[in-house]
Amino acid sequence: MSDLPRELQDLLVREAHLRLGREQLAPVLAEKEAELKAVQVSKPAMLLFSAKEKRDAYLAQLVEAQETVRLLRTGIEQLDRVEPHLRKLLRDSIEDFLRASCPEYTAALAARQQKADWRRCLERFAERVYEFLQALGNARNMACTGYARATQAYSQSAVQAFVIAITAAQKVESEVLFANKIAEAQAAMYREAGFEAARPLPKLRVVSYAVWVSTIGSRSLNEAQMQFESLISDTKQLYEAGIVELIAQADAADQAQGSVIENFLETAWAQLRDEITPLVNPDDTERSVADSEIMVMSLAKQTALGRLADVGPSAPAAG
Repeated sequence: MSDLPRELQDLLVREAHLRLGREQLAPVLAEKEAELKAVQVSKPAMLLFSAKEKRDAYLAQLVEAQETVRLLRTGIEQLDRVEPHLRKLLRDSIEDFLRASCPEYTAALAARQQKADWRRCLERFAERVYEFLQALGNARNMACTGYARATQAYSQSAVQAFVIAITAAQKVESEVLFANKIAEAQAAMYREAGFEAARPLPKLRVVSYAVWVSTIGSRSLNEAQMQFESLISDTKQLYEAGIVELIAQADAADQAQGSVIENFLETAWAQLRDEITPLVNPDDTERSVADSEIMVMSLAKQTALGRLADVGPSAPAAG
């Protein structure tokens, strides 16, 4: 516990008092609300015409029950005001602590950032696939130009179009390999950090597009046209639907990774709560809750919006 920053330790103690305060007030409030309802239900018939002593006794009982419920509700409302702000302060403080003292947590955060690089690769991949589709369409059309059926030989223009398509195919394959390396690197980073449960980024399908195009060039025109149709259909499907699906898979993986990292933080938070338990004195709860409310209000006023609210509207200029 001596290793905890003083600010973090203070926030943990304040949180404990808020939780203790709710544990103390909530059941009592429920009980007193039930008592108030019972008093209201027991209201004598024709109260205004009842004897003064009976009427005064009932009204005194009702006022006392209402005041008790009001005070308890005020306490709960105070907790409702303070808890969200204190929780945010505490979460940020715990994250700072983990970043500074837990290499595994820092490594997991770094691993998650790999998605940005992977996404850039996917954007390049989409561009390369589009270029490949254009090259394939051109090669398919050029294959018919000057084709010598007797010798099953393609024209020089067709051969050049094949070469362009093969080059485009190689660029697609290069982007696939690079994107997959990023996905593999991210998975390795998570494993090394002990976050095996983190869902990795998706890997792109590996297809030997360049070899596919090369083999087309060695076939007869009829066979080549069928192969072109198959390859273009496959590539078009990848461009129009496959890339969208990859993005969806990556987003799902990123959300899952975020949940794993968040669970790690929540687990650390629970352990820190246990550590500061000896510092929490129930007798200090009321004072601590009131002081926490003052603290969060003070911090709120230090923000830009808070300072503007304090200043209020500017006075009109003198005419």
